[in-house]
Formats: sequence, structure tokens, C-alpha cells
Amino acid sequence: MEEAKIAMEGRMSERLNSIVRQLRRAGADPVRRLEQLPLQERCYVALSAPRYEYLPAQCSDPVEAWHHLSAEQQLDVCYHRGWPEQWVWEDTARPLADLAEAWAALTEAGVPWRGRLYLHSVAGRIRELAAERDRLHAEVAQLQERGGGS
Repeated sequence: MEEAKIAMEGRMSERLNSIVRQLRRAGADPVRRLEQLPLQERCYVALSAPRYEYLPAQCSDPVEAWHHLSAEQQLDVCYHRGWPEQWVWEDTARPLADLAEAWAALTEAGVPWRGRLYLHSVAGRIRELAAERDRLHAEVAQLQERGGGS
């Protein structure tokens, strides 16, 4: 399954990179091919070329277009443009570090977990922890009622 996904991504990258090469040639104007691309792919091609006039109307600013790209696409744009790869990781490093820190804290606290390190997994673990807290509060309230409130 993973191999098929990688092969598909490779074909997609080659298709998009052929459009980038075409745009870089003097006089090239593949408007028809660009209009058929989804937003994210069109942003990738326009930023990689660099031909900002081909950015989609809904994100005509290059910075906004950059944020429509996946990290892998941003890395490819950096490669095409000769930009430092750190530009990609500066955007993503802090949230990932925060996520890893939250994951470690939950693990250290003994909160059960399933799966891998994803934001929804951490959120699920926090919900489980909150449910356990609520259960314990209810149990304490019942014990206090039975014991006369002490």
C-alpha cells in the first residue's frame, strides 16, 4: 500500500515538475494545463517556476500560496528556487516539538494511548484523562456523601 502511494506521488511530482520546466522556458504559456490543476498543485507550480502571475485568484499572494503547500511540496519549491530547507522546518518545528512534549507528558503520567504521534491521538488521550478525572470526582463526591461530608 505504501509503495503504491509513493509511486503515485512520484508520478504526480513528475507531472507537476514538467509543467514547472515548461513555465521556466521563455515564451511558454501553459495556461490550459494550469487551469485544470487543483489549488495546491497550482500554487506549487507557480512558486516553483517562479511565475506568480499563475497563482490562483483565491491565493494570489506568494506567502499565502506557500501555506497551501504540504511540507514535502515546500521542500521541493525550496529545491527549485535554491532556498534553504530550513524555511520549511521553521514553520513546522515548534508545533511538532510542542506535540511531542504533550505526548511525552501524557505517557509519563500513565495515560493510555493507541496509535502513533498525531494531534488527534494526543487529543484523544487528553479526553480519556478528563473522563477519568470526572469519574474520580464523582466517586469522591459519593464517598463524601456516605461519610457525612468529611
